[in-house]
Amino acid sequence: MACKGPDPSTSTVSTSNYDNYVFGSDDFTVTPNRLFWLMRKNNGERVRDAEGFRLRAAGICTRGEGSSREILLITGGKDDGRWIIPGGGIEKDENESDAALREVFEEAGVKAEILARVGEFRDEERRHRTVVFLLTVKEELKEWEDGCFGRQREWVSLEEALRRVKHSQTCIIEHICRM
Repeated sequence: MACKGPDPSTSTVSTSNYDNYVFGSDDFTVTPNRLFWLMRKNNGERVRDAEGFRLRAAGICTRGEGSSREILLITGGKDDGRWIIPGGGIEKDENESDAALREVFEEAGVKAEILARVGEFRDEERRHRTVVFLLTVKEELKEWEDGCFGRQREWVSLEEALRRVKHSQTCIIEHICRM
């Protein structure tokens, strides 16, 4: 499998904003310890790192403890009925934690708070680098952006999540099981 993570050098809890510095181009941004470049797309810009990996953020919404611990999954758009962890691309001038909170709001219709940074996971095959945060839900909206288009959400046990999620996300759930 192509998923690696988390990177021990980046697995500390952090909710601070990046200090972005732009050097003479809209296509390159230097932040502490990373060089980013942007790929123009019809509906916005995709942020990529110096190795060409698309930078993403995801939020694992959790509730309960021990054997009653559950996480929130959503239906995937094009993954043949598979369920997924809410997440997506980091936008230009957005930090990782803000991106994770935005994605769970848009895709799962929840307002959440960050508990911890879980780590960074790499998907070599899809060329994604995803920073994952553990979240607690403060509010579940009855109607939300993606819900209006048929997306569903469901609280499931960690064991059930392992059965339902697409293969590339099982390593993230397995890591959460060990926490």
